[in-house]
Amino acid sequence: MGRRSQVGSGAGAGASGRRERGAGRCARGLLSFPARKASDADRTARTCRTRARLAGAPGPGKGAMSGLEKALRALSSFLEERRFPYMVIGGVANLAWGRPRSTLDIDVTVWSPAGAESALIAALCSAFTALPAEPEQFALETRVLPLEVEGFRVDLILGQLPYEEQAIRRARLVDMEGLQVRVCSPEDLIVHKIISDRPRDLEDVRGIVRAQGAALDRAYLDPLVRGLAADLARPGIWDFYISCF
Repeated sequence: MGRRSQVGSGAGAGASGRRERGAGRCARGLLSFPARKASDADRTARTCRTRARLAGAPGPGKGAMSGLEKALRALSSFLEERRFPYMVIGGVANLAWGRPRSTLDIDVTVWSPAGAESALIAALCSAFTALPAEPEQFALETRVLPLEVEGFRVDLILGQLPYEEQAIRRARLVDMEGLQVRVCSPEDLIVHKIISDRPRDLEDVRGIVRAQGAALDRAYLDPLVRGLAADLARPGIWDFYISCF
């Protein structure tokens, strides 16, 4: 009961955080990549709605950091040993590339092409505690598998979109207190966050730009953001992006 209680109250980001990452997943499907089938678009929309409902209290405070690090270590070691391509996103990635936050969450995207999902889900459920009653059905419908890892909630996204594959390939090994973790690049983290209307997320974008400065790959990032703004019919995204530099 204690472990499950911590998962519910300390491990997941708040519902607003779910909306941010769910929205990010929707937007990634709108970038300049080959058109997907209507069923894929519907599935992605369902993922967005589901992630918005995956509610939890604010992430762990200072006293819970050691537990969060244990969870990251356990999950990253598992994925590395089995050669599952992955990247850490969300609050942990923001800690690596932008301004530190008082709250963190654990969100990981794992590459899971069509037909490979069941094996991945089974492997994860054999090593960690799946939170849904029917984990495979839930994950296949939503592309999200909520897990309990070392007492913390982890939202594991089953990546299948071309952009997700590209972002995972661009992920970087980051040293976090002696732990080597594959974290999404600062450019891809900006793409994840910039479509949000929440001031906190837009401040995160500014923080990443300020922290990374000239190290950002503008040749990669600019076309992505410009295309995102056009596909969403939201020119303000591009205007805000330019204002950050």
